[in-house]
Amino acid sequence: MGGILVLRDHTHADYCVSGDIPDKSELESLLEKDFKVKSILTIRNPIDSYTSLIKNGWVHFAPQTFDEYCRRILLLVKNFNDDQIFSYEDFIKRPSIEMQALCKSLAIPFEESFDDMFGIFRVTGDSGRSSDIIGDRSRVIDDNKVLEYKTSDNYKLLIDEFKNKLDWLD
Repeated sequence: MGGILVLRDHTHADYCVSGDIPDKSELESLLEKDFKVKSILTIRNPIDSYTSLIKNGWVHFAPQTFDEYCRRILLLVKNFNDDQIFSYEDFIKRPSIEMQALCKSLAIPFEESFDDMFGIFRVTGDSGRSSDIIGDRSRVIDDNKVLEYKTSDNYKLLIDEFKNKLDWLD
């Protein structure tokens, strides 16, 4: 009807829930037959996102290691161009600038007052967002996992991939 429909595709789940890793998002595969689909990817520092998966009991792949998680994230990001990938950490540091870039990438209008309105809407898959304030989350790392994080070959590949692009490298 001439409007814009924005869907949140939890693509992360396609890559981190089972043994079968798709070539692309299941939702995109379904919709692209009948619609022009534009996609972006928002990612969080893998250490923080994996730690959150463990905390919430959401590690549904095998082996259940950080290195395997990073391997799956590498497969996910290969489906996106650099200008389609945005980081959570960049967004919380510069919400207005990052939201403008997100909107530009999706070719949708930017609303100046988005930060006053975003808390009104509940989005499926908010994955723990409980505040209406855009802000950093403190890092809580299990001491037993630190060595696993530091020695992950796939995490090192992610760092190499994004060293000049995203603001979440340690």
